[in-house]
Amino acid sequence: MHSKIAILKVFLWGSFVSLLGAVLIGVMNYLVRRYLANTFSIGEYGFLYAVFSLLTLLLAVVDLGMTQAGTILIAKNRAGNRPLRANSIYSFILLIKTSFGTALFLVLALLSSFLMVHYYKFPGGQTVFLIVALLLIFQSAETVCMSAMDSAKAFGLKNLLQSAKILVIFLGIVLFSAQYGLMFAAGMFPAGALLSFITAYIILSRKFGLKAAPEITFNLRTFKHTWDLSRWIAVGLVGLTAISNMDSILLAGLSTPERVGIYNIALPIVQIVQSIIILPVVFTPIVAELWQHGRKEEIAKLTEAITSILFILLWLALITTLPLAKFIITILFGQQFTEAGTALTILCGGTIFFAAASFYVNALNSCGAARQGAAIMLVGAMFNIICNVLLIPLWNINGAATATALSYLFICLAFYRVLRGRIPMHIPIKSVLYIALTGIIVTAASAWLYVQNFGLPEMLAGTLLLDALLALLLTPVWLKITRELIHFYQDKKKTD
Repeated sequence: MHSKIAILKVFLWGSFVSLLGAVLIGVMNYLVRRYLANTFSIGEYGFLYAVFSLLTLLLAVVDLGMTQAGTILIAKNRAGNRPLRANSIYSFILLIKTSFGTALFLVLALLSSFLMVHYYKFPGGQTVFLIVALLLIFQSAETVCMSAMDSAKAFGLKNLLQSAKILVIFLGIVLFSAQYGLMFAAGMFPAGALLSFITAYIILSRKFGLKAAPEITFNLRTFKHTWDLSRWIAVGLVGLTAISNMDSILLAGLSTPERVGIYNIALPIVQIVQSIIILPVVFTPIVAELWQHGRKEEIAKLTEAITSILFILLWLALITTLPLAKFIITILFGQQFTEAGTALTILCGGTIFFAAASFYVNALNSCGAARQGAAIMLVGAMFNIICNVLLIPLWNINGAATATALSYLFICLAFYRVLRGRIPMHIPIKSVLYIALTGIIVTAASAWLYVQNFGLPEMLAGTLLLDALLALLLTPVWLKITRELIHFYQDKKKTD
């Protein structure tokens, strides 16, 4: 019993700290973007974040799934009192990721002149590009240390370091970038990653006994254990990262840096919304535990309840952002960026599908279906590329946002279908149709409000009334979901 209570405490503390850290980092990231967008030209801002989008995808490739695999393997060996094995895995992943990142950096350095002219359409950005590309080395190393901290259950320490890093980046940019220009602002990001890596490495070495040990790094057993676990994680991670970043990557190639800049006004707001939706984070470990005990019926009930909640949140997101998106952007960034309002509405709707997909894929991984999850991610990434190529020339930034939202919907439905094949889920048709009909009617009223183009007080009051109306009309559904969750909790408590 004491062990169960201890595990619960670790889970609750980890969930709370992770949520708090995600929200703080999301807010700080928004502040960084806001300052950059209002300090430099929209073309310079767009170029910088187009580079970040490409590097984010390449960092997922460099990762090879080893960060998550490292967390699992290091934790297992630490729990089994095998410090040499833990150090061997830690050293191996650190060496592979930094070596791969360095090699990729050199390739980008050779291609940089071509990329500036033919892809980014920003000939003067080569030095900035090379500075930011150092993230391939420094952030690759940093993420290994962060995964090691997760394995040591040092959640608070990890989030403190991550928050401190973004704070240092923000302060450096605010204090010096206006004087020293875009090059200095770009340099703050790899500098922050390097500082975070050095600090984390020292802490891991002194506090947790995790050290790089070259003499035990090259170990065939270590490679086999790491690769067996990481390969499907790697495919899924690259697929998800591609879906999340391909909009900006292809927008840069098919449009202009200015369009990328406008689009990247909406993205940090959406990232904050993503960090608030914690259902997948909180319930995924519960699903893993239920699967371990063969309680598929309970997983089905929980999944159905969460699906209904997220479906309601979809309509709330659309009803709220449709009339208020331009005001939100004006308040958070400035009136000159309101063109991103429609993209913001589309992406906020897509975020709900992303949250649902995250829950379903984590449930699949818990059920031992990581290979199927990875395959869906890969197909979803290809679907996303096709949508972006077709829609960006038609609708520009709104086309990129639509492609991303459609891709989230695609993988969400695919994951749900595969999950239904593993657990006995039954779609509550009546509830789904009622939510859909109610949502469509109230969203139509929200669209009418948007067309009227009232001032902020009228728009805000009207939106709040429509949100309240939706909640009121869906009271029977809320009561049903609440009863199901209470019954789930009571049944789980009895069986525990």
